[in-house]
Amino acid sequence: MTRSLRSLRLSVNILYMVQNPQLFAKLSERLGARLVPKREISNNGKCSIWSAELDDRAVVVKTRITGDQFYRETFRNELAVYEAFQRHPPPVRVPAVISICEEEGAIVLEYLAGNLVSADRYPEESAWTEHTVAEIVRVLEELRSYQGYALGSSITVLHGYYECWGSYIERGLYTEQDQAILDALKSRSDWCAEFNHGDPIPSNMLIDGGNLRLIDWEFGGAYLPLYDMSVLWVLSIRVPHVQTEIQRRCLAMTRSYQLCFAANLLRVVGRETWIHGRLPDNHPSKSSRQAMLALLFPRAREVMKEVLAA
Repeated sequence: MTRSLRSLRLSVNILYMVQNPQLFAKLSERLGARLVPKREISNNGKCSIWSAELDDRAVVVKTRITGDQFYRETFRNELAVYEAFQRHPPPVRVPAVISICEEEGAIVLEYLAGNLVSADRYPEESAWTEHTVAEIVRVLEELRSYQGYALGSSITVLHGYYECWGSYIERGLYTEQDQAILDALKSRSDWCAEFNHGDPIPSNMLIDGGNLRLIDWEFGGAYLPLYDMSVLWVLSIRVPHVQTEIQRRCLAMTRSYQLCFAANLLRVVGRETWIHGRLPDNHPSKSSRQAMLALLFPRAREVMKEVLAA
């Protein structure tokens, strides 16, 4: 991280703490126990994550530090996901919720031990050990069965994809031909929306004792099936054999799920391209990541053509 970026984030966090001097006191009062912040784990300018102690128990406090409408909505979405987890525990290991404090813009969670799969969004091969890849795939597959979150109708989810396609066509990321994959899926009824993490990047995964734990659920919700697997395909761009295995696994499924996988590949590549296109021109990773992503659109379209031709 550059010195200027570190300074900016530190300034943002100091401003946040000055403007909210009673935050931890309010949380302590709500919890009926003394909540003491220890250190800031991360700060992306939108959310700040702190390690803390609740009496003698290690916890994590996630707080929203921006008034930006998009991030207010993703924070509310994360609250809804954790509320669903409280009512209906998911089939995979996630942080237990201690308190949801919507008014204060904070979530207090169980502290989970473990190491990040990688701090790099697009890790080198060393991060993708055979066991790690198998564990990620296992967890993402198990998550697909979760029924505790209200998914809404599959048609509504598909409509959301059409809206996404429209915005990306306007931005020049997609062509009109890219919509053919959605049109093919629209004519079929042998699939349904599934709950996915939505952002299973390596820094949102912890490995502890060989077991994977998923954290940060801001984008959890209803997607076309295999969305998380498509994210994994995109983020393993530097490790072709991992990409090949994910693709083989997903294309061995029924035709509707093949169509979903191909549609999700395009959606994730579009998302990644848009995200990195918005980075400042002097960002140290912008040019290299854009070059990588430029290789992914042709690959994703090859998968789409293969599935449509089947």
